[in-house]
Amino acid sequence: MGIRPTNWNPNEQSENSPAPDPHRLPIFPVLFAVERQNVILNHLYPVMTMTEERTHTLVMTGDAGIKSAKDVAAVLHEAIEQNARIEVDTQTVSAADITTVQTLLSARVSANARHKTLHMLTPLGAPLQAVLEQAGFLSPGQEHLGFWSATPDQPAGH
Repeated sequence: MGIRPTNWNPNEQSENSPAPDPHRLPIFPVLFAVERQNVILNHLYPVMTMTEERTHTLVMTGDAGIKSAKDVAAVLHEAIEQNARIEVDTQTVSAADITTVQTLLSARVSANARHKTLHMLTPLGAPLQAVLEQAGFLSPGQEHLGFWSATPDQPAGH
């Protein structure tokens, strides 16, 4: 297709052009096609506000044990205050202890009280996994077992 003048009418036939096909849309110059497309898209697909909450991923790194308990708690608290859905990634945690477990469980209770969610991304970091196993938190029947392992409404992995 060549460039057509702006006064070109696609419904007019020249002596060399074949008869118009009633099943094909007329071909408009590029400027008209873009303009027409925008009008159609705006009409058919209105912009809607998002109703689903965004998920915030909090990546814990380094020592998350008793030495850093105050910092870990502060970061979790800030994440809960600013987000409705928080996922905690512990893959790069280098140290954890029972304080880490208590801090995470406390943060979960705090989030639930504010009608927010706090999930753990799996797999858990090795130090946290070891503490949970040694303390019995991963045994069948434990109250918080689902918090530490992947559940259907939680993404597994990264």
